[in-house]
Amino acid sequence: MGNNMKTHVYEIMEKIEKESDLQKKKMLIWEHGQKSPFNMLWSLNFCDRISLEIPEGVPPYKQDGETNEDIFPSSLAQEIRKIGNCMVGVKIAKWKKEHIFIQVCEAIPLKDAEILVFAKDKALTELYPTITKELITEIFPAYVK
Repeated sequence: MGNNMKTHVYEIMEKIEKESDLQKKKMLIWEHGQKSPFNMLWSLNFCDRISLEIPEGVPPYKQDGETNEDIFPSSLAQEIRKIGNCMVGVKIAKWKKEHIFIQVCEAIPLKDAEILVFAKDKALTELYPTITKELITEIFPAYVK
């Protein structure tokens, strides 16, 4: 089971956060930011026009405390497209949007679910203080406007 060499979103976010050299940090953001789910996470977090019709805070999803990522059926990269159904303006019942969001959170590693919840609440910089709106705007202005 351990041969699954998939890199999880939180691992890349931690790598970006820990990089102290600004140019290297920008290169990491550029390298990963063009791909899903980073483009969606940063837009969700930093763009005022994009928001989910999901209550603020952590939704009531099952968190079994498991730390072995191999047990999760999916990844945030695979699940992020479903989050589009939860956006304000999408004609889906609010309870259904919340159900979709919870399903996504339960299908991915706990740390990735946490990132998604913080991005939904536009609070990613609480988790990753050096990944700022200014930095993302400089590299990917379209994600913020």
